[in-house]
Amino acid sequence: MRSLLVLALLASTAAYAQKRRGEDAPLPYDDQGDDDDDRRRDLPRRSEGDRERGLEETEVERQDREISLAGEDDPNIGISAEVILGANLLDSSRAQGVEPMFMGGIRITWEWSRTLLSDEFWREIFFADVSWFGSTARGPGGFGGTTDIFNSVNYHHFTLAQAFAYPLGRTPLSVYAQGGIGFSYQQSNIYIQGADPVGISAVRFLLQYGLGIRVRIHLVSEEVFRQQGYVGIPCISFRIEVTRFRRAYMDDTFIGASLGITF
Repeated sequence: MRSLLVLALLASTAAYAQKRRGEDAPLPYDDQGDDDDDRRRDLPRRSEGDRERGLEETEVERQDREISLAGEDDPNIGISAEVILGANLLDSSRAQGVEPMFMGGIRITWEWSRTLLSDEFWREIFFADVSWFGSTARGPGGFGGTTDIFNSVNYHHFTLAQAFAYPLGRTPLSVYAQGGIGFSYQQSNIYIQGADPVGISAVRFLLQYGLGIRVRIHLVSEEVFRQQGYVGIPCISFRIEVTRFRRAYMDDTFIGASLGITF
């Protein structure tokens, strides 16, 4: 009997201790349970990114890279005004070969590719000129004659020409070929001592073509452009050229240079 009492006492003590351990355990949250553990086991080891968002960002970046900043690095619009000086090797109508004359003029240039194109290379390729070239020979020293009888001749060439330039690397130099059309106004007067002058004039179709070297020099450095921005600071433009004028059956050759300013 005593043994049974001891066993019953030990059993009741173990049951009471087991009950106490269950009461001391932390209470689970209401939203936790076995389902949470199942979902956690279903998650992948590595999360996958949003493919559509990644493609969208890549497209935006690609478009940003395609935007040309050539206009900001060299923001001149390409309008130039130049003074022309040189020699006009006139095709002699008297079978004298060529008759040299002084020639001057004014030229307006529009680098239209800088206005219409954004590519850094093609912006430097095309430009157009509107030009006036003038030559005058007067007195006995012009085309012969004496103090009693002599001749004076005036030539005026008005042309519109398109040029194709090729830049020489990163230098301010470029070589160009040019062709254009226009008209030539020629006026001649014969002076005879004691008589009124006798004059004649004519207008002829003109064909212009030639080669040259063009230089465009910035008055400020590229760093100043980037730091302070473009505030109308121009460039110096300079040319050396050989140009021919075809008028009727004669060809005149102009060898000279021009100097001006480019905005």
